[in-house]
Amino acid sequence: RLRRLGICRCGDAKPLSEIEEGFLARVEETPLPIHDLMALLKPVGADPERREAAASWAELLHDRLKKERMLADGVALAELRASWLDGKADAEIRAACDAWLTDLFSRESVGRNFIPGAGFREVVPTADCFRRLRLLMALKPGAFCVHPSWGAGTVRRLDDFYAKVEVDFAGHPRHELSYAFVAESLQLPPDDHLLVRQARDPEGLQSLVRDDPAEVVRIALRSFGPMPLARLQETLSPAIVPAEGWKP
Repeated sequence: RLRRLGICRCGDAKPLSEIEEGFLARVEETPLPIHDLMALLKPVGADPERREAAASWAELLHDRLKKERMLADGVALAELRASWLDGKADAEIRAACDAWLTDLFSRESVGRNFIPGAGFREVVPTADCFRRLRLLMALKPGAFCVHPSWGAGTVRRLDDFYAKVEVDFAGHPRHELSYAFVAESLQLPPDDHLLVRQARDPEGLQSLVRDDPAEVVRIALRSFGPMPLARLQETLSPAIVPAEGWKP
C-alpha cells in the first residue's frame, strides 16, 4: 500500500511521473478513494520541488469532489492546499481558499454563503475561517446549539439567500442570526454536554442528581470548564438542581 501511495519503505519517493500515473488512475475510480488520494497528495505537496504537480492534481481532485458533492472532503482538500502556500500573506491565502470553496459550493442550494460568513473575506486568521466554516456546515434543522448569553437552542432552518440561521432559544423563539454571527459565537456541543443531556434526557439527568450528584458536577466541569463554586451553583441551580436541593 505504501508503494501504491508513492512512498517506498526505504523512504525514497517514486519518480513523479509514476506517482502521477497512479493518481490519475485512482481519481477516476468509483467510489472515490479519497483517503488514499489525500495520503498521496500530502507528501508530494510538502515537497517544494513537487508542489506545482501536487497543485495540478489537487485541482483534478477538487473537480471530482465538487461533482460528487463531497463537501467535507473538499474543505479538507482546500485546507491542505492552503498549507502549501506557506510564505504567502494570510490575506492572499484566504483569497485562494475563498476561490476554491466558492467553486466547491457553487452547485449547492445551501452553503454558498457559508464562505463569506466564515470570514474568508474578512481579516480573520485562515485556520479560524476553516473552523467557522465547519461549524456552519454542521448546522442542520434540529441541531442543538449553545450561545454564551442565550443558552441552549435548536436550529429551525437555514436561509442561504439572506445568509441567516433561525434558532429557537428559551425566551427567544425563531431568533434570526447571521451566518457571520453564528460562526463566531455559536457552539455545537457534543452529545454528552450538560445542556444536551438536559434537553434530550431530563429524567436521566434528574436520576443522576438524586443518585450520583458528584457525576453531575463532573459533567458540568467537562461541559463548561473549571469554575468557582458560586458559578457552578448558578450553572446547576435552579435549572437542574432545585434551589432547596443545592446544599444537600
